[in-house]
Amino acid sequence: EQVTFVEALDQLMPGFDPEIAKLAQRVLINTRKIDYHTGVFASKITPAKDGKPVLIELIDAKTKEHKETLEVDAALIATGRAPFTSGLGLENINVVTQRGFIPVDERMQVTDADGNVVPNLFCIGDANGKLMLAHAASAQGISGTSEVVDTCICVVAPMSAGCYSCVMCNSMNM
Repeated sequence: EQVTFVEALDQLMPGFDPEIAKLAQRVLINTRKIDYHTGVFASKITPAKDGKPVLIELIDAKTKEHKETLEVDAALIATGRAPFTSGLGLENINVVTQRGFIPVDERMQVTDADGNVVPNLFCIGDANGKLMLAHAASAQGISGTSEVVDTCICVVAPMSAGCYSCVMCNSMNM
């Protein structure tokens, strides 16, 4: 059996530090029969029928030009997540979302189009797009509430998108 990964960004595991991604690629991917394509989108998928394979048309992520067509037995599609922030009235307070994500500073305070902090408005979790994991949202919540409450809840350092722990499956037996 053969597995092929298709990634729109320029590296596998794009949310990770590039050195960690390279190490994981060398240990988890290069040692197995796994092919991968980076910097491409699946633009069209034709389902299998009458004994024919699934066809996946790949286009360059930047130029949108056709790169190649894969013939596979099956496809697993994971397209990511998107925030649902429309209708909140953010435009009324000069907050411009970036692909739906609400901009925040390191203390999770919402920032407006001019880069100014919007007083008393915080955004934690998936809606700010920092790192879409439950434990990241919990840490962001602590950071945000420590700004609201005068009492010290705990020692909180400014949030950095790269300082969250993350679990990655090290078994390719999916």
